[in-house]
Amino acid sequence: MSRYSGLDGRRNFLADLGIVAGGALIFPDIVFSGLAKIVDVYSPKRKTRPDRKSTRYIILHTTEGDAAGALSKLSKRGEANYMLEKNGKVNRILKPKQISMGCGRSLWEGLYNLDNYSINIEIEGYHNNGLTQKPLSSIFV
Repeated sequence: MSRYSGLDGRRNFLADLGIVAGGALIFPDIVFSGLAKIVDVYSPKRKTRPDRKSTRYIILHTTEGDAAGALSKLSKRGEANYMLEKNGKVNRILKPKQISMGCGRSLWEGLYNLDNYSINIEIEGYHNNGLTQKPLSSIFV
């Protein structure tokens, strides 16, 4: 069993990067590895979504389904800025500073509606199956 398997897989991966937070990474922005291929995916929401005034968090979500179906839904609704596939491919759905609607009603450290302060990243996989290192290693903070 991999250190990145099971329910604690994401937490272990983030701890190995030196990042400790309860589901949110507290950093101003994100940088992808030069090895990662970033593919722009058309989202109709790119035309209408405003930019965030500031970025305080990076929120990681799991797709709970396969890449094709998840990417279609995420791009149609503008629910994430990026989606990482199991093979390491990075799909850019919205521009990094645009507000994506991935958190829903949310509260963290006195801030309501975390989408206004966060980059949302979906990772192909299921929350209870452990994540592979390949998509996660596409991200460097």
